[in-house]
Amino acid sequence: MKKVLADHIQYSLLLIAIVSVSEYLVIELLSHTQIVHTLSRETRAVANSLLLILIAAGPIYFFIIKPVIVMTTMYQHRLQYLTDAVEDAGDAIIIMDTSGNITYVNKAFETISGYASEEVSGHHFRLLRSEQHSHNFYQMMIRSVVNTGSWKGDIYSKHKSGEDLPRHLHIKSMFDSQGKLASYIANLSDISESKQQEKLLRQAMKMETVGTLVGGVSHNFNNLLAGISGKLYLAKKHTTHPKALVHLQDIETLSNDAAKIVSQLLTFSHASPQKKQNLNIVQVLKDAIKTAQLGMREDIVLTTDFTSEALTTYCDPVEIQQVLINLMNNARDALGSANRKIMVTVKKKERHDCPSMASCQTCTPEVVYIAVEDTGSGIAETDITHVFDPFFTTKKVGNGTGLGLSSAKGIVEMHGGVIRVNSTPGVGTKFEICIPLISGQAFETEHTQQIIAADTKKTLLVIDDSDIVRATLSQLLQSLGYTVLLAKNGRRGVKKFYEYSDQIALVISDIVMPVLDGPSAVTLMREIRPEIPAIFLTGYTNDNVLDDTYDNHLTVIMEKPFSIVTLSQTVHSLLYPDESGEETIGYATEKKQLDLAIGY
Repeated sequence: MKKVLADHIQYSLLLIAIVSVSEYLVIELLSHTQIVHTLSRETRAVANSLLLILIAAGPIYFFIIKPVIVMTTMYQHRLQYLTDAVEDAGDAIIIMDTSGNITYVNKAFETISGYASEEVSGHHFRLLRSEQHSHNFYQMMIRSVVNTGSWKGDIYSKHKSGEDLPRHLHIKSMFDSQGKLASYIANLSDISESKQQEKLLRQAMKMETVGTLVGGVSHNFNNLLAGISGKLYLAKKHTTHPKALVHLQDIETLSNDAAKIVSQLLTFSHASPQKKQNLNIVQVLKDAIKTAQLGMREDIVLTTDFTSEALTTYCDPVEIQQVLINLMNNARDALGSANRKIMVTVKKKERHDCPSMASCQTCTPEVVYIAVEDTGSGIAETDITHVFDPFFTTKKVGNGTGLGLSSAKGIVEMHGGVIRVNSTPGVGTKFEICIPLISGQAFETEHTQQIIAADTKKTLLVIDDSDIVRATLSQLLQSLGYTVLLAKNGRRGVKKFYEYSDQIALVISDIVMPVLDGPSAVTLMREIRPEIPAIFLTGYTNDNVLDDTYDNHLTVIMEKPFSIVTLSQTVHSLLYPDESGEETIGYATEKKQLDLAIGY
């Protein structure tokens, strides 16, 4: 502005100089002509004025009028650009008078708030206030604007629909040339997407933490279950009292159920690989109902309608059970205080009776139909299209992760099936699942397996940092007829192996141990005797706990907890590989040298 004023002063002085000099020269020139002396004084005055106007017209236009026109046009364009920028801005722009009444809003305001400009003009800014914030919060905001001239932060703003939505607000005081408050201007941004991404990130971090926690807990829990299973076998072997045997059998059943729960947790946290096989899915679902009932109150009426026919599917039993348990838990949580009923149906259907699968040309003609129905509160029409979205939940904060139904949908689809939901608010909800059956192929049945005792009194080395597991393993192996040497970590195990290397026929070692882990210890042992077989014990239920440096015929992984049958047969198959009808499953590789100091 100062530069513009200086330019105007410069142009005016230059104009005055040009006009004055021009007039002087012209008058001097004319004063020497005869025609000027013949004119009267009045005529000469008029002629002099006209001459001055004529001389000044050009400089006035070029130095004053034209610059003013150019400058005015430029400011008009600039003002129009600013107006368009404000009007078409992506964020809502709100201008208020000193009392907080809205005097202007741009187009984005209508999108972000749902209100048209004429609906809010003249209304107070509190029209957008959300009940999510307390009165003290708004008082703090006002004090900040009055004292500092501005306030900014993330808030909830009430939409015209009544919904409270996350927004970023920046309010600033505007002053006139005298420094007096003239108005307020507010910038309102939609941060719904960033808040959703932030929520997803928090949930992902939470699930990663849960996965880590589940892995650690499962390792310790499976160690305990391995000890319990072994002690149960020994207890049953040393008692013949009928009532005691019944109680011991119940303890064994509970121990097996606990192991299944741990396996389900590992599957949910993706710490366990998918294990599909041909199974009677009816029995799998019956077992899942037993688990789901553990979390139900006694006043819930559970009705089941299961087909008596064995239905074969190629499935992961743990994942299928997880789906049913999730659906039953959701049904339980949706029940009110009265008429608390859950109905579970499992039966065979033709594919064309399942509309979502009717057009599937590669599916089998028959499917297993699973329905979970409740008499609960139902699902609102606005929510039902989102129930399978990850992290979507209608439960109160802290009561749900929003992962159950999205996980169920993913599992069902990975099994070639479909899942759908129908719900009536106030009446109840029904989830329906269809999974293809296997035609002409029987499901795998469990064969009666026998405990294999030692043929000769061979010596085995057991390495485990858990005292109870180590002691129980020793007792179990001794009961089978083996001689057992014990070590509480990998370093001591290697030392023991060096002392008795010509006697030890097999090494049984935990994988994760302090001082020196199992795989590293066995690697050192195989530097002395490359042919020594090894059984690795793991409580993580994960096939990838070893790398690819272990010979296929010499190494087996056994998951905790394990039965005496599994232990005896695994030991026998490694000690007498020629008598085994099946190839031992392990990890094949070429030997990798490890530069490990065992410290003795």
